[in-house]
Amino acid sequence: MFCDIIDKLWDNYLDDLSQSYLDKFNHGENFELCGVQFLADKIKFNNKELLFKDLEIKKYKHHYVIYSNQDKYHNKMLYYLKDENAVILSNLLTIIKNNGSY
Repeated sequence: MFCDIIDKLWDNYLDDLSQSYLDKFNHGENFELCGVQFLADKIKFNNKELLFKDLEIKKYKHHYVIYSNQDKYHNKMLYYLKDENAVILSNLLTIIKNNGSY
């Protein structure tokens, strides 16, 4: 039952949010989500820039880490339940990374 509720929540609310951010990205708009700034071909967090081609995502049960494959110390950890819109950011970065649309 819990999984059904989460699925409905995703279908009716979170999917629309994710799609709106993806549309902004595809139109070249700059925006910020969870402390991560989206620019034309890169993201910026902790006052450092990371090209999408160097982006890696490591997912764990309760959190995930976005980091550079060139410098693993250039990273940002987000918790799914604590950080607002962390689920949306994870989904968006995964779509961008998998599609190579950067």
